[in-house]
Order: sequence, then C-alpha cells, then structure tokens
Amino acid sequence: MTDRETEILHIIEKDPTISQNQIADMLGITRSSVSVYINNMTKKGILRGRGYIIARERYPLVVGAVNMDIIATPQPQDLAEPLCAGRIFEDSRVAVRYGGCAKNVSELLVRLGCAPRMIAAIAGDIFGRSILQECRDQGIVTDSSLVLEGASTSLIVEVQDPGGQQVLTGLRSRNIAQQITPGFLRQQAPVLSQAAQIVIEDKLSAETLSYLTAAWGDRPLFLHATSYSRTGVYIGLLDRFHTVLIPPEIACIAAGAERTDGSDLGVVRELARQLMQMGARRAVLPLPDGTLCLADGAGCTVYAPAVGRTAGYTFYRDAVMAGLVYSCDRGLDERETMRFLAACREAALQSGGGESFCLPLVNQQLEKGGGRFFQTAWA
Repeated sequence: MTDRETEILHIIEKDPTISQNQIADMLGITRSSVSVYINNMTKKGILRGRGYIIARERYPLVVGAVNMDIIATPQPQDLAEPLCAGRIFEDSRVAVRYGGCAKNVSELLVRLGCAPRMIAAIAGDIFGRSILQECRDQGIVTDSSLVLEGASTSLIVEVQDPGGQQVLTGLRSRNIAQQITPGFLRQQAPVLSQAAQIVIEDKLSAETLSYLTAAWGDRPLFLHATSYSRTGVYIGLLDRFHTVLIPPEIACIAAGAERTDGSDLGVVRELARQLMQMGARRAVLPLPDGTLCLADGAGCTVYAPAVGRTAGYTFYRDAVMAGLVYSCDRGLDERETMRFLAACREAALQSGGGESFCLPLVNQQLEKGGGRFFQTAWA
C-alpha cells in the first residue's frame, strides 16, 4: 500500500461515509486521483464494495525480535562458588528453545485464545527457518515478517539457578530487529491497519518507533521495555503509548534515577510518578515478587498477590504483556486487569516458562483470588 493509500485509509476509517470530493479537498488532490486510489485499494482487497467498507479482521499485532535461547542450569552446589573462567559445570541441564519477545508474546496470545500476527526480523539461517516453522505450527501468522538472507539468528545464552533466577546472561550477534525500517513497515500497511492492538518492542530503531507511534497511534500501542541500553529510543515517545510495560530496574535508567532491584515498593511508586511526569499515560511496573504497580495520570494502584513468588524478570515478562493486550481487547477495568496480569504471571511460572500456559490455567489462578490492592493518588 502506498503512502497516499495509507492516508486515504486513515480518513475513511474515521468517516466511512465521506465523499471522494471531501477526501480530495483534505489531501489537496483531484477527485479523479482519489477515485483511482480507491479503485486500486478495492483491487488489493483493502476496501470492499461500495460505501468504503474496510476489509477488517481484527487481531493483536506484535512487532519486535526473535532469537534462540540457550538456558543452562548448573547443579546447586556448583553455584555455591563464584563463576570464573575455566570452570566447567558437569551434569548441568541445558535447554535450547525458540525465543525473543515478539515470538514469546505472540505464542502466549495464541494460548490465551487470540489470533495474533507477528512482524519480526528473522534471519534466513537454519535457526530462523525453524523459528518461522514453529510460529506457523502454533498458529502465529508471520507472512509480513522480514526474512534476512545471509543474516545470523541472535543467540541469547543465559545461566540460571534451579529456581529460575538469572545468574549470568550474554548476547551473541547483532540486533537484526533494527532492520525493520519505516519503509518496510509502510509496505505492511494493510496488516498494520487491521491490528486491534500493537505490541512494540524497544529493540526497534528510534526511527521505526517514531514512525509506528505517529502513523498507527489511533489504536492501543503497547511498549515492551526489555533492554537496559535501549531507554533512549523511546524516552520522548512515552505519551504515544496506551501502556508501557517496564520493570523497575529499567525504569530507573529511563528516569535517570538511582539504580534499584525493584524490591522497595516506595522506590517503585516514585519511579512510576516520574514516568507520568515524563509523559507516559499509563505504565505497569512488575516487581520481582509478583507485585504489580499500575500508574496513570491520577495515581498509582498496587496489587500484591496472596502468595508472592520471586522469579527472574525474563521468566514472566512476556506473559504479563500478553495479559495486558488480552485485558485491553476484553475491556477489563483496572482492577480486573491487574488480577489478570498476576494470574498470567503465576500461570507462566507454574507452566515452566510457557510450555503448558493456557487460558484455563490463568482462570484457575483468578479463581484463587486473595490479593490486596493499595491506591495512592498523586499529590
């Protein structure tokens, strides 16, 4: 779809009964030119029949990165001593799985009963092809993803303790998600235009984030903040997102505040307040023990589950994001949303990182209830 067709589509979305003359006046072009554009959009299947009926299949869309995760878990006694070069841990458990925020969130949305689409930069190597095939097998539509022949799939190597806490992490190869450019996304306008919600990962370039939030901000946009080094790309765009999901240890970097591990609720509340002052409309800060802090312009609501279980942030962050999108789509209110997010987190923990994660398991957690709410209004 061309830039002009995208402009016309946005106009028609706001007023399906608008005339071609009115569109022409708004864009400063002739009515006959508008007619040609509309005919072309009809041929492409973007519009159907007379009356500018927009061909619409609403779905959540996830834009971001995929990678291969290599998770190593040494025996407990091996972690009693500091890690150092040259040590080999015998009898360790090593798991290799397809990962990356875009893939994980999309998969979890499928498990919640949604039909997501994914736009990701995927290497054309054996790992990338395998990731694509698994996504298709799981019901994730990947037709609009960017396949980069000659590129290598990013490998994330992580060492965890037996409880799932991250001990050491490293990344090999470059961030190919930055190959998703505004020019490429303009070609995917039909897919973007039909998205009910869009999840955007912070690994995209600043230029691409700016384009997505400017061109497609007429629907709920969710920022998935996952990287300590990427806060600079979205600092000036916080007001364009429906919700920002950001852990306290990254929020403190974004706010220029003192480093925190997220265990002090008072510090987390202050970080949430600073994010609002920086322009964020709504932010969710997940604490390591399962407590959730949701902030907006009015104040901060904290939800503490009945039983808090500490887990590494990477272990459940994508389930929380999937829960946010699901809650938005179903029109859940603030408290219902926070209960649902906590249930998603616990279900992800119980399922061993997502292998058996599903909506019935989430609903089981919801039925247990027992959490507490605390509210603070901004002064």
